[in-house]
Amino acid sequence: LAEILRDRGDGEGCRKALEEIVATWPSDFDARAELARHHAAGKRWDEALACWRWLEAQSPLDPSYPREIGALLRLKGDDEGAKAAWRRSLDLDGAQGPLRRELERLEGGDFDFARPWIVDGVALAKDVGGQEKYPKAVSVHVLDMQVVRVNDDGSWTSITHDVHRILNEKGREKYSEITLPGQVLEVRAISPEGEVFLPIGARGNTFTLEGLQAGWTVETRYLNDGRRADTGYDGGGWYFRDPGFERGEDPDPVILSKLVVDMPASMEVPLLLRNYGPAPAPAVEGGRKVFVFEKRDQDRVEAEPGMPGAEEICPYAHFHQPGSWENVNLEALDLLPRFATSPILEEKARAATSGIEGNLARAKALYDAVNAEILGNAGNWGPTGVLLERSGNRFLCFGALLTAARIPFDLVRVSTGPEEGKTWEIASEDLFPSVGLLVRGPDDAAMDDDAFVFPFARHTPFGRVPEDARGKRAFVPHPHGPAMFRMPAGDDGDLEMRTAAAVVLGAAPADTTFTLDHRNPDDGWYGSKERIKDMNEDDRRKDTARTVERFLPAANLKDYSYPGLLEAGLPFRLTASGGLPQALREEGGSMVLGLGIDPLDASGRYVERPERNWPFLLQDSDVRTDAVTYDLGGSWTVASLPRGHTAVGRIGTYSLVVEKEDGRVRVERRVRFSPCRYSPDEYREFVAWCRAIDAAEEQRIVLAPAK
Repeated sequence: LAEILRDRGDGEGCRKALEEIVATWPSDFDARAELARHHAAGKRWDEALACWRWLEAQSPLDPSYPREIGALLRLKGDDEGAKAAWRRSLDLDGAQGPLRRELERLEGGDFDFARPWIVDGVALAKDVGGQEKYPKAVSVHVLDMQVVRVNDDGSWTSITHDVHRILNEKGREKYSEITLPGQVLEVRAISPEGEVFLPIGARGNTFTLEGLQAGWTVETRYLNDGRRADTGYDGGGWYFRDPGFERGEDPDPVILSKLVVDMPASMEVPLLLRNYGPAPAPAVEGGRKVFVFEKRDQDRVEAEPGMPGAEEICPYAHFHQPGSWENVNLEALDLLPRFATSPILEEKARAATSGIEGNLARAKALYDAVNAEILGNAGNWGPTGVLLERSGNRFLCFGALLTAARIPFDLVRVSTGPEEGKTWEIASEDLFPSVGLLVRGPDDAAMDDDAFVFPFARHTPFGRVPEDARGKRAFVPHPHGPAMFRMPAGDDGDLEMRTAAAVVLGAAPADTTFTLDHRNPDDGWYGSKERIKDMNEDDRRKDTARTVERFLPAANLKDYSYPGLLEAGLPFRLTASGGLPQALREEGGSMVLGLGIDPLDASGRYVERPERNWPFLLQDSDVRTDAVTYDLGGSWTVASLPRGHTAVGRIGTYSLVVEKEDGRVRVERRVRFSPCRYSPDEYREFVAWCRAIDAAEEQRIVLAPAK
């Protein structure tokens, strides 16, 4: 009613309606705040102030009420009262940047705290040179600067100033539309003649610089306000070299990158520096200390496959909140309520574990029950909903069933991914993104009989540790503190892909037949079993033919099967048979056979260029054994066999053996590759190493007709 009366222009009626609401429901704070605004709109300052002061008295921790009081007092001309009210508001929430700046204006201060550090980036841009100096760059980041003012409570305000020089058409495309991540202070383009052009068509914080051309300069300034982190000031990190190569962008060379951090002199904040050099000494004056970080003439980083990340390459500075592993431990324990039980889950747990002794055996029974009943992956239900809908997060349901069955278990957090790319200096649960469960075996002192369970596909074996978690740092959270350890590395036996093919040569190429047995225990292929099961026959045959042709090109698939497709815990397996009319073919006047193995293509996988500027990091393992037997029948004999090849390197081992035995030719290849690192100098030898493997696999078995 009050809104209708207000819209009709009946201010008095609106006021009476609001007063009636407030009198009837005193606890309706929103109505009282609306009444205060109504009084203020009518310039009834005292009545409005009375409303806001009542609200502040009832809710003294809400910073909005003293903020409103200060604004009204300012309108009344009571500047001292406004200052006091705004200070109360800022004491409750120091991250109110606009309010802090208004208070500084009222107190006669200079809110433009970046002024002492101003750099004339436009003038600097005139002397940076053009495309001839930076032949691979599309633009030059002439000035990359941020000034941060940290408040006593750890909240902060920053002003970022950027100047770019456009070098070519791609640079024009890159900067003709700019989105600024903060409150915009300035956006403009400057021609080589000094003419200034302002943006058109602003959409929020996105601006279009129409007419931008090579040789022009783009200048932007924007402001951000940040809240205090949980335990103190943390303004995020600052790169002094363009890290855009990590995001697939075309990075710019940087002429001047500067970070100024102005904080209270009494504030002690941990500083993380990488690739920078010694930390600068702060200048201390007037109860403040100022750190000035500066790097000049940073070349653009040309991206290379498998290169290290920006944390290893780019100079970096980060004042961060003092984290602790104790806090990380407590945050990890917050995950336990996700595995809460319910009467339905308890009934299921009793039925699944009835008559079974031992925690591990009972846990496996629950795991098998989940895989038997949870058929789909869709849905965002809780544990009970997953069980009822028979679809959703199996891992969540399994953990809740452990709780229901009173089977003790621990949470596990694992640091997957390369360790050298992580900021271990700052304690954070983000360092351990993978969450698993640990069910203890009978021997508390050993880990060999423990079972780790991570989010799993329907056919994943019980206790399988994912490849990306093996041998990695991990911790088990406990109320008394985290227990840090390394995950079991295991061996490569349950990661090995095994393929065996038998080929029987006929008198004519069209008479050649094959059988194939392919097993792949890779983590992802356990989930693929479900995908293959759900295919229609036509799609399944096409998918099978593509898999077979990886090993035996131009195969004519006849029969196939997927043994164990419906059995949980068994790896993916394909058996197939058919014809190979093109296996035996003429090359250079001779009849030849390929090796019959899925080409490793080491050069294609690992070599993009013969030389590198940055180290090469191989992140994945490759463990496989391929065996092919060619039965020559009575129509063919061996004219020449390929030479075997053995290679040992930092990446691992490779062996290829080709031998003749009793009218057959046997080809066996073994690959054992694991994550490793090569320096740019070592990479040259690695390129030759890969090419030698590819050359070995390109060899042919040369046959001759039997006499």
